[in-house]
Amino acid sequence: MSIWLKRFWRGTKTGKGLPTLALVCLTAFSAQAQDLNDAETAKLKLYDETISTANPTMSKAFLEDTAFADRLKLADPEKVAALIAKAQAVNDLEQLLDKPWRDNQEIELSRALSIRIDLNKPLEKVGIGPAPEPILRWMARYKRYSAHKEELVKRSIRQFEVVFGTNSTTGKSQWEIITIRERNAFLAEQAGKRLENYLENEPRTDATFQSQLRNETVFKYLDPADRGRYERYLTQLAAADAAKAKLSAPQLDKIKDQAIEQQMYLLGGLFDKSKSKGAISLERKVDSARQSKPGETLSFQNNQLLAGMLQTALVSEIKGTVAGDKVLKFYNSGAKLNIAIESCQGCYAKYEPSSGRIIFDSEMIQQYLRVNNLTAETLLKSKAQIAALARYASPIFVEEATHQMQHDWAAKAGIYKPYVQEDEVEANSMQALYTTEKMRRDAKFKALFLRMEKSTVYAQKRMETMDRFNESPVKFDRMIRQVYYYGTPSFGAASSQILSAVSSELERRKTLDAKALVEIEETGAGLEDAMAMTTQELTGSVAEIKTVALKKIQNDLLHKTVYTDHYDSASDWTGSMLTTVNTSRVPKPKVRVP
Repeated sequence: MSIWLKRFWRGTKTGKGLPTLALVCLTAFSAQAQDLNDAETAKLKLYDETISTANPTMSKAFLEDTAFADRLKLADPEKVAALIAKAQAVNDLEQLLDKPWRDNQEIELSRALSIRIDLNKPLEKVGIGPAPEPILRWMARYKRYSAHKEELVKRSIRQFEVVFGTNSTTGKSQWEIITIRERNAFLAEQAGKRLENYLENEPRTDATFQSQLRNETVFKYLDPADRGRYERYLTQLAAADAAKAKLSAPQLDKIKDQAIEQQMYLLGGLFDKSKSKGAISLERKVDSARQSKPGETLSFQNNQLLAGMLQTALVSEIKGTVAGDKVLKFYNSGAKLNIAIESCQGCYAKYEPSSGRIIFDSEMIQQYLRVNNLTAETLLKSKAQIAALARYASPIFVEEATHQMQHDWAAKAGIYKPYVQEDEVEANSMQALYTTEKMRRDAKFKALFLRMEKSTVYAQKRMETMDRFNESPVKFDRMIRQVYYYGTPSFGAASSQILSAVSSELERRKTLDAKALVEIEETGAGLEDAMAMTTQELTGSVAEIKTVALKKIQNDLLHKTVYTDHYDSASDWTGSMLTTVNTSRVPKPKVRVP
């Protein structure tokens, strides 16, 4: 191997990325690479033919044959990228279906399959997609799954007979040519209309009605946004029904014909600032489930003021924990911490790469105010209340700070980083490690979360994440992938989709005339813009991205160990720190724990 080539490989293994000059050199070098010998040609043909039939054994064998893949990368990077994309897609599908899936997880599995089996996905190139029925033939040919799992997959791909029954064939031919995504969209629209009707018109809240609502099968087709509304509706019904048992006849008469949101609003006034212990518990449940009153909302000015105060309090709150100190070391090394409070559109908090902000959901904070009988004004006037809010928000802050650290790592390494499930495994591990240590060592933190988990889903999920993390790393990884982030692709799925799209586009450009190529280079998106794109944005716009940017991203993803080594290292660190936290001596509490 030449000195130049040794330096090239050393640079990519350290994750420094590939400069434009190196890409040009690589292209020139590839053109001069020796042709494959007869044995290698036969080997490549065997891999190509078997992977193209979605053979999972040969796909895995090819991905593990790294020496041969490296040889191909020099000879024909586009061809090997296309083959790796197909092999990774097949391997990822096998890993997905090999996981243990519960009978009630068809929603999660359907969503997971829908982001893999669709138009212009690499699985389509091996005969699985865009319509999903071929997966059943693939399972019969290559796998020996149980009858239970086969039935679950049929429900998850929304097989016509499963959805509409066996007595009807009307529309079957049209149904069987559309994707899982399109089938789910159609079914979600029908389910959403039914839910909307209940929310706007239904006054019943009793246990019988709650049971009826839970048993309506149409609601399993709700999309993620409406599923959140549905789960909130069930919470509201339970809280309203419990509260009504404490009301007088005249009070009940005032709310009996109202839709659920109006009922919750009126109940919030009836229980406001109750004194008895039982009433306080009911009030918290009602306040958690209802909308905010005018005095409980955060104005733009209050948001700005609170964000600054919360940022200072969060830094103080996480200090002294192993996960928190790792986050603070990152910010003390020059990274910018920028806290904002806005509507998060269905999440509790998020890191926003485009602005570098960590955004906390305004509704989550307003819910905290309602449950604790606070207004924005009383919160902002009290350092103790700001500290308590920071305590409540600190686990999700550690999680989102970890996402910021991931983006910083990729930027410094000069590599393209798709958003994948592995990011969430790392971030949630950091959150769970932090929560574990705080629950063991901080009596105020423990008291707050033991109280709040009875009232808010946010607190319940922090505790659940902590418990699963402590129970088993394997079960924790499975929970993140199959329960919380089933709609996020794995690294294998995301990289295969990008490599497939990029390599196909680079092959297409070999057939274009000079004028068309010049137009792409003059008007196409550059490297900086391409590196900031999501997987969906990138795969959907490859024809509008400059060639050097596509080759850079292709080369990054062909060296997947840079990514997998990072995630493995993160997992090892949180695992070892969990052992340290759980075996270290717990200090005596300085405050009384109720």
